[in-house]
Amino acid sequence: MPGAWHLVIRGMVPRAYYEKQKKAGFLLDETAVPAVRIPLNEKRLLSLDEFCGYAGGIGICTTRKHVREIGAEVRIGGRCLVDRIKFDRWCDSYRSQR
Repeated sequence: MPGAWHLVIRGMVPRAYYEKQKKAGFLLDETAVPAVRIPLNEKRLLSLDEFCGYAGGIGICTTRKHVREIGAEVRIGGRCLVDRIKFDRWCDSYRSQR
């Protein structure tokens, strides 16, 4: 790679390095399988943002409060997830009480 002895000067990338990366696909793995999006009704645990959409667009603060109250909160490390099946059961029992 001629001229690559100075890799970056003032944010400029040497032409030889750029051309090499261009031929290689700019470090992208084009053979990688794209991520498959799983529908929300097939997931057991939902993130808080996913759950807000699943529950009909309620706010994040309301979500946190009710998820704790009904016992559907699952903590894995620092993440707070919602057990969708427990929430669905709670909705069914709440509907039958009314």
